[in-house]
Amino acid sequence: MITYWYKLLECKSKGATGLTIPFLIGASTLLPSSRTWTISDLIIDISKNQNGEVMLRYCNTTRDFILAKTYINHLTFGNLLVVPEKNLKGLDKLGHIIESFELDYAKLIKSGEYSIENGEAHEFSIKDLDFIKKCIKVQ
Repeated sequence: MITYWYKLLECKSKGATGLTIPFLIGASTLLPSSRTWTISDLIIDISKNQNGEVMLRYCNTTRDFILAKTYINHLTFGNLLVVPEKNLKGLDKLGHIIESFELDYAKLIKSGEYSIENGEAHEFSIKDLDFIKKCIKVQ
């Protein structure tokens, strides 16, 4: 089964590079299921997915970390590829990476600020919502 986050990354790879972790967590809140995704759920699910490799790297455009379907020099955790840069340098265990993002993004996710552009977080825009609905067929 192809997960919602993979569909979004697949859609995004056709036009730009990737999506932030808060964006993917926020998109999960729009799904019809009652499951609430956490950062840990997302990262572990990505590392174990069977659909293909996903890269975690810093993006200079958003000025934040993104998940993308691209390939550069990286660490490997199952199907999660991590480019060790910025605050990920020295983190070589998946649990440490999850803890780092849970600390970094907890406030944003709790406040519903899922979209990050130019280093600034905000709620989903109409464009973001349209993109999510198009990619994962959310009503």
